[in-house]
Amino acid sequence: MTNEMWSGLLFYAAIAAVTAAFADLSVRRSSKPLNIFFTILAILTPSLFAGLRYGIGTDYSNYLEGFFEINSPIFDVDTEYLFLGINKIVGYLGLDFQFVLFITSFITTLFIYLALKRYKASLNIGIGMFVYMMMYYQISFNAIQQIAAMAILLFSIHYINERKFIKFTLLVVIAVGFHETAILFYPLYFLHFLYGTSKHTLLKVLSFSGLIVLMINFSAVLFPIASSIDSLSYYANSYLDSDREFELGLGILFRTLPFIIAGIIFRKDIKSNKDMIFIFNVVIIGCISLLTSYGSVNFTERISYYFLSSLIIFVPFIYRLSAIKKKRYIGFLVIFSVIGLWFMDFIYLGRNETIPYEWILNN
Repeated sequence: MTNEMWSGLLFYAAIAAVTAAFADLSVRRSSKPLNIFFTILAILTPSLFAGLRYGIGTDYSNYLEGFFEINSPIFDVDTEYLFLGINKIVGYLGLDFQFVLFITSFITTLFIYLALKRYKASLNIGIGMFVYMMMYYQISFNAIQQIAAMAILLFSIHYINERKFIKFTLLVVIAVGFHETAILFYPLYFLHFLYGTSKHTLLKVLSFSGLIVLMINFSAVLFPIASSIDSLSYYANSYLDSDREFELGLGILFRTLPFIIAGIIFRKDIKSNKDMIFIFNVVIIGCISLLTSYGSVNFTERISYYFLSSLIIFVPFIYRLSAIKKKRYIGFLVIFSVIGLWFMDFIYLGRNETIPYEWILNN
């Protein structure tokens, strides 16, 4: 590995470990002030480094240019209303672009933390924050708006399970305010009868099979539909169109099998937990939606973010369950899988262009 790779590995691994430690401490202390203190540190640490960065992240320059255009006397910028509002408020207050990055990352990390805290009785929050930092933190340096929307939708899963339609809808509206494609998550509320129960096994299998067929034939079947919907047409034409033939690679196995196998091994325990039944099925949907990146342009992988983000909850659940069931090797398997994917994607391949880390204080 090059020196840049080593420095990137150490830098991002350190931030992930520190954030995870703060998150873990935030629920271990009996002192409420200390809990609040560590909660703030867990949310603030990754947000500060996201806000202080300079020039890194594939779309950094596009967001920077958009910030200046939004705050010009006459602007014509087509972006989602909440992200637009953040840019306008920061500009109105005379602050610079780094505050947009910080605020958006703070919102993202806050919702990730709150989502994990909902399930603190069933998992280790520190492990969950570590999974987020490994899998999505560096993506958020590029797909700023979508990862913010993803975090909000992850939090909204609780309201699907609780059948609180208005609260769930409100959160989807907020998520759409960051990225319009968040609307793709909305149908899950109405599919809870199928994916939120251990019943209807045959119907589940049929639905997953049908979804696989749709994902494999994404360009031919789903792309024309997405491109015809006004709110999705921009993203469909920008990111999703492709004439490439479907080609299945080994990568999909490494990205999905460890988590699905762990879920199958602990299927009885998952069935006895009404929250985790639904979350595991969302993980499966995410794994299937990842197939689009093998039959279209790689940007279609972004469709899977909304569903695969449930791994942030599922992996720490499996990790704790494996310790209880004295099958720790399974917990280590899923954690090592997360770390391995992080290393391959962000360190070795340099996806999202986050290495080397550069910050505003050096410029």
